[in-house]
Amino acid sequence: MREFGIKATVASISTVATYLFGGWSPTLELLVFMVVIDYITGLYAAYSQGQLSSQVGFCGIAKKLFIFLLIAVAHKMDMAFDSPGFLRNLITYFYIANEGLSMLENMARAGMAIPEPLKAALIQIKNEAEKYKSKE
Repeated sequence: MREFGIKATVASISTVATYLFGGWSPTLELLVFMVVIDYITGLYAAYSQGQLSSQVGFCGIAKKLFIFLLIAVAHKMDMAFDSPGFLRNLITYFYIANEGLSMLENMARAGMAIPEPLKAALIQIKNEAEKYKSKE
């Protein structure tokens, strides 16, 4: 019975992800990874500076959830406008870069060195996404 519950839960999550995001993609997986890493590095940076706050942490989680709501809206717009994945991917790339830059800022706040090639790559991705965004 327990095994059935696990399978049913996984199937339910997969169904919801497919409905909201058009399926589970490597870019969506990367975004989830970046969101989690950004949150962890943000907690560490706040802790290392003596600024850890449950209220700020809760607001951070809410902001992260809004990222995924925007991606769901973009997917629904793609479906309505028959533009397979364009808006969803654009928004996803933008937030991958944004979360990566935020992670690097958190690392700097915590006194860690920032790898410049990674920072440059994230800035380039974000700039490309913003270029497309401004054309619309």
